[in-house]
Amino acid sequence: MVWLTSQSVWLLVVGCLVIAIAVALGSRYFALWVLPPRDREEAHSIAAALMTAFAAAFALLTALTLANEVSSLSSAQTTVSTEAAAASALAWSSTNPGVDTATTQRALENYLVATRTYEWHGADAANGDDAQTDDAQANLQRAVRQQAARPGVGTATSTELLANMDALTSQRRIRLADASHSIPDF
Repeated sequence: MVWLTSQSVWLLVVGCLVIAIAVALGSRYFALWVLPPRDREEAHSIAAALMTAFAAAFALLTALTLANEVSSLSSAQTTVSTEAAAASALAWSSTNPGVDTATTQRALENYLVATRTYEWHGADAANGDDAQTDDAQANLQRAVRQQAARPGVGTATSTELLANMDALTSQRRIRLADASHSIPDF
């Protein structure tokens, strides 16, 4: 299966067309060989009725698959929006009095750049096991925790920083889970 999915799109399309034409021609010649001439007209009417049912079943299954994919896409878009909102909330909460804004926002920027660079492209995008992104996330968490534990930072600010950091990492996990879903194989 991996060999088949690694082929170019044009090769797959041409290959499928060749196979479909071969099956159609082979079926026609087989039917002409098997059916006596007097039964061929009746076979056409039976085949026409069956083709309508097969086409309806194919259309229904295709529509259900597409509806499922649209739902998955909508869920993924919502998750990405929520993750972006959590990043914005973390950036905003880092501007509270007593927090070293530059340190926290630099770590957040590094995390967002790593996420965008290493988790949004390629076949490994849904794995979430990229070392650069993991390091950037660990550095961000460390920076946020250090800022939340500073002596001049109040409990409300500390809680806000930690809650926003938790929301950001939770949405990342949901995004990676959404990205691991794909259109079903044949």
